[in-house]
Amino acid sequence: MALWTDMSPTGYERQVATNILFTHVFSGFTLWELIVSLPYDWKVFRGRRGCKWGAWIFYLNSRYLFMCSVVATLVFVDLFASKLRVVTGLGLFFQISGHVAAGFSYGILALRMMIIWRRDAMTLLMIVCQLALWAMTFAAFPHIIDGWQEQWSHIRLTTTLLVVTSIMLLSDYLGLVTAYRYYLARLKNREGTVAEQKDKFTWFKEYCAMLWQEGLQYFVIVWLAQIAEATVRFLNVDQSGLLRFTVEYAGLTATYVLD
Repeated sequence: MALWTDMSPTGYERQVATNILFTHVFSGFTLWELIVSLPYDWKVFRGRRGCKWGAWIFYLNSRYLFMCSVVATLVFVDLFASKLRVVTGLGLFFQISGHVAAGFSYGILALRMMIIWRRDAMTLLMIVCQLALWAMTFAAFPHIIDGWQEQWSHIRLTTTLLVVTSIMLLSDYLGLVTAYRYYLARLKNREGTVAEQKDKFTWFKEYCAMLWQEGLQYFVIVWLAQIAEATVRFLNVDQSGLLRFTVEYAGLTATYVLD
């Protein structure tokens, strides 16, 4: 933490170097994941995997909008490190495209919960939550900072979208865990007397196995990244904005890769 509170010229240069390193590492991991998933994306593009319109709206838009955001972010941080003052448009673009892509990612989570619960009330709740998220997202666009603070030459990002998306992700994660618990209980009721013979440990083991099979461990990683980002914002120890930028970018890339 001492690195991010050192505002001397040497300390600031170390912060910039660390920010550049982590941004390139997370971006490289994202690009690698995209290359590995290209065969699957091509099948989705041709309509051979899943619902075609659903894949277009949520999956492909989320992936490739965020990829545009990653490329813009790489150019932005490299120009920032080089002290070039032509980053205003990039600062706006990578924030808008990144958060729109995150909105599609949360839409995928909402669809999963609607499929599992299969109740009109849950479907209506997910639709209302998604509409609220998109309304807040578009309402926050006029307040997005261009990513450049002239007085101190520090990176600044808007926090409105980050707070909203963090709350949405935590809520979706808890809702998804609860949905799988409900689904497992529904299966037990169908099994009848066989299910009644199972003890609590066996039931809990099956529940954990189902969560693992459905990839909930990846959501735990994303959830921890969001907690780290919220902690940095709450402590307010990052005077230059570079630590917050790095942690927030890590959280967004984790959401993209692991969703």
